[in-house]
Amino acid sequence: MLSPRENFLRALRHEPTEYTPIATLDAYWGRGGIGWLDSGPPEGGLDGFGVNFVREDSVGMAKMPEPGAFVLKDITEWKKVVTIPDLDAIDWEKAAETTPAPDPAKVGKTSCGWGVFTRLNFLMGFEGALVAMMTEPEAVHEFFDAFTEYRIKYCEKVVKYFKPDILDYFDDIASERSPFISLETYKTMIKPYHKRAFSAIKDLGAIPALHICGRAEDYVEEYIDAGAQAWTMVQPRNDIAGILEKYAGRLCIWDGYDANGPAGYYGATKETIQNEVRRCLNSYGPPLKGYFFDVGAVQYTSEQQDFRAKLQEYVVEACLEWRKEEFERLGIKQQ
Repeated sequence: MLSPRENFLRALRHEPTEYTPIATLDAYWGRGGIGWLDSGPPEGGLDGFGVNFVREDSVGMAKMPEPGAFVLKDITEWKKVVTIPDLDAIDWEKAAETTPAPDPAKVGKTSCGWGVFTRLNFLMGFEGALVAMMTEPEAVHEFFDAFTEYRIKYCEKVVKYFKPDILDYFDDIASERSPFISLETYKTMIKPYHKRAFSAIKDLGAIPALHICGRAEDYVEEYIDAGAQAWTMVQPRNDIAGILEKYAGRLCIWDGYDANGPAGYYGATKETIQNEVRRCLNSYGPPLKGYFFDVGAVQYTSEQQDFRAKLQEYVVEACLEWRKEEFERLGIKQQ
């Protein structure tokens, strides 16, 4: 029997697997990187680019740029205003030593930081970034080029010192209804930098994944062409089963849990949560291939954080039960 790690990696390589990979059971998240560079310290504060991040209770204690406190107002002035962090000034060995060791039995996925579109938003705000892309495309390309060089070097550091299997490139280009930008804008303004980053990640021996929240299925063909092997934080606003069927053997899908439905509510019952786990695994699992179940988008306020451990308990229990049933169907003896 293949180990969960090797079985999972086979799926990412679009090779035959012995059983259904389940990210909740077979992967771990978050080892590696210097988080404050991209989103400020845990309690909030300045990131490596001078953007002040604050925690927002209404969106599950997530950190976001302080409203209205834009660092960059004129994209043509970015070289004078924006400071790109010096990665060689960071003690990466110390950071690695103080991080829990990787789990050799599981696949390791970590973030390689925010992408070009999201970083520009952080610096200028959504409106400022979108206007800059329309009115000053040459200056935007200059910034994206410099930022991508920084991001590739960051990936090199993370791979060298933390050794993840998967590097997840975060670039939220969509809302729950649709992408923020047209297909042509993605292809000409953003995709070239995604492609460079994904190529570099592959050259480093890691697997490139693309994190996009919201309804972003319209551009799946472009993500694949850019080199992404998996799309993470995929929400059921997208036709997940249709994507898996259409792009079988070309792209893996990670997550799928309906965090905006009853199973994502604070205090949801065990039955509601576990029914949602089974819905995902039954709808997107066999005979479809390339699906990795996980719960990635559930957000609770500061007063609701006590329920997160209970959510995880219910989810893990349902995943283990589903896997046990699958092993029985396949005649696999659980080790």
